[in-house]
Amino acid sequence: MTAGSSIHSTLLGQGYVQTAQFGFEELIGAVRQGFAERNVYVSVYRGLLLLFFLFFLGLSTYYSYQGFLSFGTASLGFFGGLAITFLLIPLHELIHGLMFRYYGARQVRYGMVPRYLMFYAVAHLFVANYRQYRWIGLAPCVVISAGCLLSLIWLAPVWQLVSLGTLFFHTFCCAGDFGLCSYMHSYRHRDILTFDDAEGKTTWFYCRAAQ
Repeated sequence: MTAGSSIHSTLLGQGYVQTAQFGFEELIGAVRQGFAERNVYVSVYRGLLLLFFLFFLGLSTYYSYQGFLSFGTASLGFFGGLAITFLLIPLHELIHGLMFRYYGARQVRYGMVPRYLMFYAVAHLFVANYRQYRWIGLAPCVVISAGCLLSLIWLAPVWQLVSLGTLFFHTFCCAGDFGLCSYMHSYRHRDILTFDDAEGKTTWFYCRAAQ
């Protein structure tokens, strides 16, 4: 019996049933299901994007009015944040990996789904519950967003706008994290569990059998 089969058998013996199975390339389906829900994760994600964009718009308008820089320069700074967002991908995934290890995972692996330009960190055959998963999933957004906001204290105006652009685009790229947390949230009352088979590139979800 393989380690993966052992986990399936153990969960079934504990009263869980398989809720869903997604190949890594199919996880976009779970993300879409998550965003179809109306819950705190979807609301916070959309709210943060709106807030960060309005923050940029307000600050760039103020700097343009004061003559510190033109609105064109401000726009270039904003989209400069997109380039920095790509440079932050390794840090983003490393934070996921560190959170997996914090909760006891031993085999953390990293990869990419070229079709969706989606990067990922997974803990091979590590079973995570909803409470653990939400911290694993959202830690990069929290840490990097906090860093961008704190940097505004020391940066010159144009670099403040670059930082705000990074804040916006990085949050936008966290859609998968928020979507999967929302998906898990929708099954939280059934004690949802999830684990990844990195070798088979498959993610499994289990819930308590309905009474």
